[in-house]
Amino acid sequence: MGYYKEFDDLMAFFIEEIVIFADCHNKGYGSELMTTLQNEVTANGAEHIELISVNDLHHMHFYEKLGYYKANNLIMMGKHLS
Repeated sequence: MGYYKEFDDLMAFFIEEIVIFADCHNKGYGSELMTTLQNEVTANGAEHIELISVNDLHHMHFYEKLGYYKANNLIMMGKHLS
């Protein structure tokens, strides 16, 4: 799900994958999970959260509603291996 990473000037928590099953969407479970996670990592010293998400409007809207924003300092790249 995620991990802590300490930098020179701050402690961050990275979220790599969160899955809420489709039949559980729009019931508040995702928001509750993210709020609980944020409270937990803050209590453990994290000052920042970065996350990787599917690039679509549904996910973007969900995370923006929770106060997340598109990071300017990161780029996700991939390469298919044959």
